[in-house]
Amino acid sequence: LNDLTELQLQQQAQDWGYQQVGRPLPEGLSLAAIADTIPDEHFTLDLVKAVGYLALSLGLMAAGYAYLWYWHSICPLWQQLACWVVIGTGYFGAFQTAVDCAHFAFWPQRPLLQDVLGALLMAPALVSYEVFRLKYFNHLMCLNQLYEDTDAWHPLLPEDLADLPPWRRAVLQLLSATPLKFFS
Repeated sequence: LNDLTELQLQQQAQDWGYQQVGRPLPEGLSLAAIADTIPDEHFTLDLVKAVGYLALSLGLMAAGYAYLWYWHSICPLWQQLACWVVIGTGYFGAFQTAVDCAHFAFWPQRPLLQDVLGALLMAPALVSYEVFRLKYFNHLMCLNQLYEDTDAWHPLLPEDLADLPPWRRAVLQLLSATPLKFFS
């Protein structure tokens, strides 16, 4: 990309489906130099903190379910909604712990335990942990590569719309102006 003119960069970005393509880092600046500015405690793995956050997530889920189970017949709707938010927050924390297990970052010295824990945490969502890990690694390897990353959302390009019947093109253009665009 260094040798391309501005016009060639714009054409390359359009071919790849982006609005613009960036230039390389300035001379003398490297990713290692940027990483050196981040404090070391952000790179250390703390098992006690990780288990504590996992316990917090599971505790939130248990508390929400227990409250709903005990008060389900007399609980007003706003309290049910609050419980659902608490339970969803717990599930999100459990999912993040499963992602850490997929990265081999939860307890690196015990890979088998990470696999078992990740599978258990993904089970309530009915997601196969091994399939998730493989697809997630593929996503990480092809990050920001529009067509190689098969699991990411792709924008509708003009040439894709040109091949569609007029009624479908109109529906997709209408959907692309709403939050439903991620499902089109």
